[in-house]
Amino acid sequence: MTSLPGMVQTPLLRTRPTGDGVRLELGRWSYGNGRDLATAADDLIDRLATLARGIRSGRYSIAPDLGVPEHDYLEFLWELGEVADRPEDIRRRVFG
Repeated sequence: MTSLPGMVQTPLLRTRPTGDGVRLELGRWSYGNGRDLATAADDLIDRLATLARGIRSGRYSIAPDLGVPEHDYLEFLWELGEVADRPEDIRRRVFG
């Protein structure tokens, strides 16, 4: 995925089969699960919106035992939080 000028590059999206459906992963730090790709995408968007808003508001912090996410990933989450706070759907920013 690419990004527009001035925007952080979108992390790589990957799909993985699970026992009862599919997992859609965004980089190493975010995922969505579902019985099909559409429901996994919905789950991913919900999780990302919650995470992005939480980071921007200071409600969430990085757990040291998990390691530190890449700087670009954190910038991407910050951008998603800006979009979600407007409020706009973050799907276009995530999926292009």
